[in-house]
Amino acid sequence: MPNKPRNTLTCSTHSCQTHSLLAEVRTAVLLWIFIAPLLPPGDYDALLVLMLLPRLSFKTLLLKDQLRQQHKLDEALGSLSTVTAGQADTLTFVLSLVYKLSSLQLLVARATR
Repeated sequence: MPNKPRNTLTCSTHSCQTHSLLAEVRTAVLLWIFIAPLLPPGDYDALLVLMLLPRLSFKTLLLKDQLRQQHKLDEALGSLSTVTAGQADTLTFVLSLVYKLSSLQLLVARATR
């Protein structure tokens, strides 16, 4: 079995997307550090919104992933016949929250086009 080089990064498509979004957010913050002092006061609100959108997208993605992992949604949806009433309430709340986060992420994606 050939040895993999230590510096090689292997990641799933989803984690690569997360790393990509995180890199975009870091780049936006660095750009803001350089641009902010050059702008007249009050004229950079649009830039703040533009920088907010990638961060918002990243955070909604992160929250959705955490909710799926913490509440094991894939397993819970696969075995709905064994769900108790308390679990059903929690599952309903978590699924509605994931839906709202997905909707917010979609709006942000449309705004950044």
